[in-house]
Amino acid sequence: MRRQGATCLVPRLVAGLLGMAMVLSAMPAAADTTPYAESFEEGWGGWDRDHDAPCEEDPTPCVVDWAIDRNNAAAFHGVWSLRAYLDGRDGAAAIWAEQQFDLLAMGPIHITLQFHLRDDGEGATAWPVVAYIGAQDPESGDAFSVVGQDGAAGWTAYVHDATVAPGIVWVAFGFRSASAEERIHDMDLVEMTLETSSIV
Repeated sequence: MRRQGATCLVPRLVAGLLGMAMVLSAMPAAADTTPYAESFEEGWGGWDRDHDAPCEEDPTPCVVDWAIDRNNAAAFHGVWSLRAYLDGRDGAAAIWAEQQFDLLAMGPIHITLQFHLRDDGEGATAWPVVAYIGAQDPESGDAFSVVGQDGAAGWTAYVHDATVAPGIVWVAFGFRSASAEERIHDMDLVEMTLETSSIV
């Protein structure tokens, strides 16, 4: 699979203020809930871009046109967001932003992910909006859960949750094509809540 951008780094997990590049770090012993937020005001905040286009593995590979870049054309929070482009005319594909976290805890961690996606509402066919939380790098679009559809003009919040074991956890969000159209979405304000009875 072709990848764009740098390899994800494992950030330390530290909570901060909304709108700033924030990274999750080791939590206080008594904490039950730890918030995280990123709105790309100071950069990517450790997130990376990736995609899956099965037709790229065909004997005569396709070339799917896609991109995810930091952009200040539209934002849900602050000035910056991620602008994602996918050309569904080139073949079925999924694109997403991803990051791996090293989570320290004494037991299972329940993660609730919320992110915001902007649509112009002009698409002829609704496309799935997807998200992933798990222990493995989501190299395939099939690894993702569908958390809704695009199509509503303006910003929409999408939510996904999962319970994971401590250690390396991958979190990702994006969308996939469902028709032979081009689509541009802005994605912004990624928020996560980590809940456990024994975070260390």
